[in-house]
Amino acid sequence: MKCILFKQKKIIPKLLLYIFSCAVLFCSIIENVSAQSIEISDLLEQSHPIYPEAEAKYIINNKSVTFQFTRGKKPGALYKVHQRIKIYNETAVKRGEFELLMINGYADEVIYDIKAVVFSINQDGSIREDKLKEQNIYEVKEDNYSYKKFALPNVRAGCIIDIQYNMISHNIYTIQRHFFQHDIPVKESILKVELPSRLAYNPIFTGEHPFNTSRKTNLLNKPNAVLFTMTAVDIPPIIEDEYVINIDDFRTSLKYELQTFYYANGRREDFGKSWESLAVEMHNHADFGKQLRKKIKPLKHILNEAKSYAGSAKIKYLYDYIRLNFKWNEKYGIFTDLGIKKCIKNGKGNIADINLLLTNLLIRSGINASPIIMKSRWRGILNPKYPSLTEPNYVVVKVEIEGKIIILDATHKNIPFGQLPLRSINSVGVSMYDKKAEIVVMENPNVYTSHNLYDLSFDTSETRLTGINSGKLSNYAATNARLESKEETKDLQGFKENDKDIFSSIIITNMNNIYSDITYEQEVELSSTVDKIEGNLILGAFIKNLNTENQFTTQKRKYPVFFNYKYAIKNIIKLKIPEGYILESKPDDISVSLPSKGAVFHYKIYQFANSLIVNCFIEQDKIEFSSYEYPQLRAFMKKIISKQAEKIILVKE
Repeated sequence: MKCILFKQKKIIPKLLLYIFSCAVLFCSIIENVSAQSIEISDLLEQSHPIYPEAEAKYIINNKSVTFQFTRGKKPGALYKVHQRIKIYNETAVKRGEFELLMINGYADEVIYDIKAVVFSINQDGSIREDKLKEQNIYEVKEDNYSYKKFALPNVRAGCIIDIQYNMISHNIYTIQRHFFQHDIPVKESILKVELPSRLAYNPIFTGEHPFNTSRKTNLLNKPNAVLFTMTAVDIPPIIEDEYVINIDDFRTSLKYELQTFYYANGRREDFGKSWESLAVEMHNHADFGKQLRKKIKPLKHILNEAKSYAGSAKIKYLYDYIRLNFKWNEKYGIFTDLGIKKCIKNGKGNIADINLLLTNLLIRSGINASPIIMKSRWRGILNPKYPSLTEPNYVVVKVEIEGKIIILDATHKNIPFGQLPLRSINSVGVSMYDKKAEIVVMENPNVYTSHNLYDLSFDTSETRLTGINSGKLSNYAATNARLESKEETKDLQGFKENDKDIFSSIIITNMNNIYSDITYEQEVELSSTVDKIEGNLILGAFIKNLNTENQFTTQKRKYPVFFNYKYAIKNIIKLKIPEGYILESKPDDISVSLPSKGAVFHYKIYQFANSLIVNCFIEQDKIEFSSYEYPQLRAFMKKIISKQAEKIILVKE
């Protein structure tokens, strides 16, 4: 990701650079976090007293930040990090492996002075220390990032990891976010930030766990600096959740964005921007707005061909051309890496290269199109209250046609027009075009549509059902199946098959045509919901389950539920009653829905001649549910799971 503040000389006023170069040295030294003696009680502790399921805990999770201004050099922020982790069981041993990120380019970050020790108890009761050796620290460089990688020695259940390191970063426009809260409990977390008087920052908080803040002035040799100390204790864990865009949005954390620089003569330079002012900067930026105004002669024939189409057909033609002819290089960013001309020449580029090229073609074809900057799916939700170009890392295309808004992302060759890859699905973005900015609430266009028909007979000798399953996958269900076949999806929300059930001899049509439904027919053997007790045949209400478990079991939820897609799933099951058996009991029919038909569920079972017919239909038209709506969603899903657990009973005549 590039930073606009360093990308173009015009964006940092020359006078500010001059003031920085002439600034008096503000180099501050906050007292180092002392390597406290290891408590024997921590080493002997076998599980967390409040969260016994926790695999580890942070005993210490501290960070300090000071600033350095040296004549003739770029200003820098010095970070000092100290973490101490108790390992409870073997599943946490992986926490002894570290990859410390450094951003190259504008931030020019360097991590140094890494010290790490693993403490454990010897058989004689003494404390053993295994220290990290410098030769076991490796640096791995990539285009925009580098990593310090190392694995600590002798990490095992019961030990304590202690690690300290320093980092210098030349990005002073953002003080890195400090997470007080993690996926394991935290005993204590302290953030110290020493701010010189000439820099004014805006603090940005997330999460709910409280922390105490103290403010100290009149620091030794720094009369104009202020030291802020934020302390949080006994912080509960917050666990990754597939139904959250990014759990980091809800962890207790704090970051700072630079707002104002005060000059020695009393003047000030404001860096706090509005989206409108950022839109002007982006319009003039060589790797964003200027890309939209470039003439692209190599694709003149494509623009001429597009003239033969109208409306959405023209949009689809241009989308498909970019989708099929340009490859994403797996790099994110709101600025082009190569520029659209080199992207055309090389046939590949980053997210911005490809989607700004598509935007350019659409605009030149007379389509009302504009780029949207946003966060990728797993990076979190962009907060429109805090205008920033350091937070977004993704570009998609907004098209307005016939009163409707269509969001496009042409960076995945297997995603058809009208759908989005999971990585570009989010709630909000900012449209930036022609010096104008607009907050855009982004609707997810993906709909998972699946229709299944089962024709089954009972194999009483094996206590299983056998027969034929035929069906059709439409819209995103077909896309998801294609992505799964190529192992190109991270979707963990989908409906999973039970391992006990066997599907074989499958016949599939339209697997490679992304604009067609997938149809299939396969032989099946179902045993996951079938049992035989005292001669009676017991079957689950759905016979073929929709899903195996309820993801929403907690009474309350502090953050929204986010689904990757809308869905409509219909299963019709025809089961031939075995000779000599009759239906004794069956679940009652049910029809339930959420308010405003956000989701509906229908279940009906009836007997026709010597067969049972089970109709099961679930549809969800709402993507996101707030924490206030969660109890209704939970009750709705509970009814489905409860119904799924009910039984159909066949007894001998």
